[in-house]
Amino acid sequence: MLIEKAIAINPSNPKYYMSMVELLYNTDRKREAIEVMEKVVKLRPTVASYLLTLADLYNEVGDTDNAQKNYFRVLEYEPNNEKAKKKLKNLAAI
Repeated sequence: MLIEKAIAINPSNPKYYMSMVELLYNTDRKREAIEVMEKVVKLRPTVASYLLTLADLYNEVGDTDNAQKNYFRVLEYEPNNEKAKKKLKNLAAI
């Protein structure tokens, strides 16, 4: 797969991993997408948009504990992130 070759050539580029996440997500392989997204977050742990994507993936597979943890991490870097606040509020209502 071309994306895997790009990652092998430049494993520190999160954009390549994000392409893989999108591919996995679109083929209903969300657990695998989470594994790749975890790598992205390790590469760029302070990028709120990556944390938000990871949290959303966890939320979609029903892992509310990890979803909540990552929504809180988003708010550490972007305290006014309305999407993360809304998602946390929705999780609290469950």
